[in-house]
Amino acid sequence: MDTPTQALLGAALSQSFFSKRLGRKALVAGLVAGALADADLFIRSSTDSLLSMTMHRHFTHSLIFVPIGALIAAGICLLIYRRKEDFKAIYIACLLAYATHGPLDLCTSYGTVIFWPFTSSRFSLDCISIVDPVVSVPLLVGCIFSAKKKSNRPAMVAMLFVTSYLMFGLMQNQRALAIQQELAQSRGHHIQHGRATPTLANLFVFRSIYRAEGRIYADKITIIPFWKKSVDEGDSIELFTEDDLMGYPDSLQLLVRDFRKFARFADGFTARVPDNPDVVGDMRYSSSANTFQPFWGIILEENDAQHPVKRVSLRRLRDPSD
Repeated sequence: MDTPTQALLGAALSQSFFSKRLGRKALVAGLVAGALADADLFIRSSTDSLLSMTMHRHFTHSLIFVPIGALIAAGICLLIYRRKEDFKAIYIACLLAYATHGPLDLCTSYGTVIFWPFTSSRFSLDCISIVDPVVSVPLLVGCIFSAKKKSNRPAMVAMLFVTSYLMFGLMQNQRALAIQQELAQSRGHHIQHGRATPTLANLFVFRSIYRAEGRIYADKITIIPFWKKSVDEGDSIELFTEDDLMGYPDSLQLLVRDFRKFARFADGFTARVPDNPDVVGDMRYSSSANTFQPFWGIILEENDAQHPVKRVSLRRLRDPSD
């Protein structure tokens, strides 16, 4: 999720166990450790526009990196407080907080390389959007009251609420996938790969996308328990795959390599953007649940042998004022 929410979740967990012993230091330790994994946002390259995209939520988010990340976070806290006698407790608090980062990102649709280095595959549970105030606000309130009262109870209540909310999201995702399967069968489609992702801050409306017969299909699924279940059928678009690169010069090996990298990041949901056919977009996301208006993509530059693939923000392409 967004970095502030990650920091608050780490703080809530560290306060749940260390508020009485560390006081407000538990809050600071949790905030630092909970957010630290997102330092991978600063991994960039002037020659590889895809590096920052593919390295975000990478090794710093893996479970095996947790003890190392916690040690770095505890070292930062030691520089702040300069009390070596608290280091052991602060390290354990940081360990708990840092360990929340990868699993929370796992719940989103963006994907997290949580089992690196054993696999570089991104895993996603699709049970919460990347930004959701229903998670952020209770965590903020719990952290503030725990710090004021030097009590772990408000933080624990917030953690219990967030856990329940995530479980509800997981159940909603499974319901949406079942509806997606029924929809595909009614169309005579065999789903090669399908996802159902919550829309922004909304666990009642899901974006259903699946690949079948060389196309991507997008639909809007609304699920309100005990009341409403509906489908707003949407568009379909032709897949853009590695086979479509056959028309490009054989010498552009970098183009094939970088497209593979982008397609793997986009979970195979790649297609030419309807209003920008020179751009191949990540169709997992769209400004509308049942259309194809992606937020980012890549431009294939066959005349640039050194940098044949460039990442672009499609919002900026649509809005010249940016």
